[in-house]
Amino acid sequence: MSLTMWIGTLVIPVAVLLVDTGRRRLTTMRMARPIVLTAVAVPFVMPALDLHGRGLGLEFLGTLAGVLLGLAAAALMRVERDGGSGTAMTVAGAPYVALWVLVCAARALFAYEADNSRSFQRELGRFLVGNHISPSALADAILFLSFAMLMAQRGALFVRSRRATAPAPAAA
Repeated sequence: MSLTMWIGTLVIPVAVLLVDTGRRRLTTMRMARPIVLTAVAVPFVMPALDLHGRGLGLEFLGTLAGVLLGLAAAALMRVERDGGSGTAMTVAGAPYVALWVLVCAARALFAYEADNSRSFQRELGRFLVGNHISPSALADAILFLSFAMLMAQRGALFVRSRRATAPAPAAA
């Protein structure tokens, strides 16, 4: 697996989990970081956009899957306002971590099998050739899934933070 695939598969999600797990302030930097990361990383790691046929369809499906996974990740986080400061806060626990780990493990397993399993390589090649999809479209779809998941999750948190209210005071 290439360095860029390891970055997309492990480094970025681990960084996301480190800043999201537990009860955390929802700062401007925390919201902007994935957008900046995506803007910087995509030109360096994206092979070549496939703008025709089924390759484009696969890239679209990868993006759509990423958006849906991002929305699911955001749904697993609670967004509230701190009672004292009024600052937006997120709370993410085990289900949120489990979703990210599952998605990362699936991507890592796919990449590992594509690099190391002759039978998987053969079947993947048949699928790509049979559907007239370029390997770069497949790589794009995987990258788009990763970045779309992160962007959709952050976008949903932004919207929810604008609607969040302070938690009710605890009963005595």
